[in-house]
Amino acid sequence: MKRFFRFIISRVFLLNFLLALAISVVIFLAVTQFLKIYTDHGKSYSVPNLIGLQEPEVKDLLNQLDLRYIIVDSLYTKQVSLGAIAEQFPKPDFHVKTGRTIYLIKNSEMPEMIPLPNVKDISLRRAKSTLEAYGFTIGKLEYIPDIGVNVVLRVKSKGELLKPGDELLKGSELDLVLGQGLSDEKTFVPNVEGLSINAATTLLNEKFLNVGAMIYAEDVQNLKDSMDAKIYRQYPAFDTVRNMNLGTSVDLWLSSDTSLIPTYVPDSVLMDSLYRVNDTLPEMIEDED
Repeated sequence: MKRFFRFIISRVFLLNFLLALAISVVIFLAVTQFLKIYTDHGKSYSVPNLIGLQEPEVKDLLNQLDLRYIIVDSLYTKQVSLGAIAEQFPKPDFHVKTGRTIYLIKNSEMPEMIPLPNVKDISLRRAKSTLEAYGFTIGKLEYIPDIGVNVVLRVKSKGELLKPGDELLKGSELDLVLGQGLSDEKTFVPNVEGLSINAATTLLNEKFLNVGAMIYAEDVQNLKDSMDAKIYRQYPAFDTVRNMNLGTSVDLWLSSDTSLIPTYVPDSVLMDSLYRVNDTLPEMIEDED
């Protein structure tokens, strides 16, 4: 025991112990530094918004952040210029590590031409579904006297009459001429405040109404803002009493400022609330008497 005690306090043991300790510390620091460099010590970068940029611009921007990219598909859209980036994943402002690959969808440089399907003499609902499946969008709804209510009579683009088989750019906006019926049929203006422009257009079309003027607030500065914008005002306003002619246009005011945008309330809820208020009016009058 005494020999062991003398050994652990000997100069030889202490020198070897300190040497082993120093080597261990050096190895620990080296491994820690390696892992810090390899993982960038948890550092991440915010993915820039690449929507609307051309590929050379994307390459330069991502190289600066040591990020990679792959173009996985192409489509045709009127939202961005030809050849520009139309979609990206991860989305803008998402945080990623160095070396991460960003997946991109590019807008076609050559717009796709699509033959117009035959939608004459079918209902607006079926025609809308068919045309959108082909990649077209619905523009204005025009009503003329005809025995077929909401039946497609003609298809137009930029004021020109079209016929089945005519080739158009994918994404073209088509105006539909519909039958109004022999009676003076009316429709009510739905509530679209709080909705995006796409959702509002769909709802107005379901009520056989058109989107009129679109007025953007000053906070809408670019394409992303316009895509995020919601409706904060409409004219005519939601009204179940004063019905409008089919094909009437509804003007929309849009903003990306959430403080301006009301919460969307479905028509059924608004109507129920309106009816309940009207039902209590006679009781209130009787109480006053």
